[in-house]
Amino acid sequence: MNRKKRWILFGIGGLAVICGLLVLVVWLDNRSTKEILKLADYRTIDCGGRNPSELGEQIVEALVSNTKFGKGLEKRTERVYADTMGYIRKEADYLSLSLSEYAAKMYNGTEKELRATVWETSEGIAKEEAVLDAIGDKEKVVLTEAQFEKLLPKYMESNGYTDRLKFLVDNNEAEIRASMRRELTLQLIIDYLTEANSH
Repeated sequence: MNRKKRWILFGIGGLAVICGLLVLVVWLDNRSTKEILKLADYRTIDCGGRNPSELGEQIVEALVSNTKFGKGLEKRTERVYADTMGYIRKEADYLSLSLSEYAAKMYNGTEKELRATVWETSEGIAKEEAVLDAIGDKEKVVLTEAQFEKLLPKYMESNGYTDRLKFLVDNNEAEIRASMRRELTLQLIIDYLTEANSH
């Protein structure tokens, strides 16, 4: 093989390697923007003979601890953090306190410590939401209008509302519906584990 042909083959081989590396980089980048890389299987949860309907919180914790999360979770965590800090700021304003004064008075700590605690809590909530949303998608859980209307009074009461319209104006209806769907998803998991435990 002459020198020119060797250089052409070497060039083509090198180009193929570069293209392969670019594809790998793009794939890894896409993979890292996902919230969940590997979802835990709720069918494998062992309730230890206990009634699954009493273990909702522990079931979600088990799912979270057995799920592998990607970098995409950070965006959801930021949303939960912003919502929580917004609520805390409103409460501080209502009490005529600065955020640092509020942190000292209500949490006996600094504003920095308060923010760190809120971020950690937000990350935990984001993980729970992401897992239940992913299982809801996988199991094709749908919140019907009838279910929305049935659950709405409970959500209003737990947030201190009696006026339906004011509750829907003050709160993000899409988030309320998403939260209700997560509740239905958790109930589906509990029902499955209750059935599995009865055999």
